[in-house]
Amino acid sequence: MKILLISLVLFFTNIAEEKWKTFVDTANKYTLEYPADWEVQEIGGRKGLTTLLDDENDKFAENINVISIPFIKTDVSQPGFEKGMVDQLKTQFKTFKYLGSTVKTLNGKKMLRINYITDYEGIMLNLSQYLYSTESRLYAVTVTVPEKGNPAYITLAEKVIGTLKVTK
Repeated sequence: MKILLISLVLFFTNIAEEKWKTFVDTANKYTLEYPADWEVQEIGGRKGLTTLLDDENDKFAENINVISIPFIKTDVSQPGFEKGMVDQLKTQFKTFKYLGSTVKTLNGKKMLRINYITDYEGIMLNLSQYLYSTESRLYAVTVTVPEKGNPAYITLAEKVIGTLKVTK
């Protein structure tokens, strides 16, 4: 019984020690929670969240960025919506390989997740774009990892995306 009690105390102590920060974007009306060891950086002209490089051989920091645009509420799980988004993505990248899509619910929010691979400066990247629609905005949350990246990062990224809160 003492061993179980000590194990539970250690387990809950580790959870409490996991520190997260809050990223606030007042212009685009959202917040995200993220691990304290990640950084907020400029990514493609807007702020995004990046991991730290693992070592000197690591050439790409996994990242999450959010685009928010005025939009009419849409059911993102409709097939026509998915096709339109995939067609638009194809025009944005010279190298584009569509891997498929799924509807995911993260923290009560129904999102369309589109997966694809593209090339960025000689590095093949695996991108997952999560699309979420409110009454007046569309949020496109993109997770970017190297093609042969760590699958645990996707799990952690989904935890971060699940903290998305739309603000007024």
